[in-house]
Amino acid sequence: MNPYFILASAAIQGMGYMSASAGVKAEARLTQRNLESQAKYRKLQGLQEHNQIMANLEAFKDTNSSLVGMMGRDEGSDRSLKKLREKATKDNATAIARANVQLGADISKMSQQAQLAQLKSKNLQRAYRYKMFSSFANAGYQYSLVS
Repeated sequence: MNPYFILASAAIQGMGYMSASAGVKAEARLTQRNLESQAKYRKLQGLQEHNQIMANLEAFKDTNSSLVGMMGRDEGSDRSLKKLREKATKDNATAIARANVQLGADISKMSQQAQLAQLKSKNLQRAYRYKMFSSFANAGYQYSLVS
């Protein structure tokens, strides 16, 4: 067996492992950027949901006030209308709290996914480097047998 082929084979194999390592690293960076972008979008979505909930409450209050005027009732002393407003405010607060918890869970999940992608990338990069060194060591061994 020609020793030059052994060295060339080891070099090509080593370059392949280095390239695979670089590819894994680039993929992890892209995944991390994608998850960060998704987290920003989800925060915006959470803010929009909050604003929509608040707008619905204000619309309810405005409608309630309009109906009070049409019915000829006293808005300040009518207990049934007061209970309706209190219930709407309480339901609104519950909806906002639920939305905030869901938003926090979603962002936490995306953060964990980004960390996991980074960890997987580092592990794969390390494995490819070990494979590269192993191919060089194997080539050296084969070269020593031929020489």
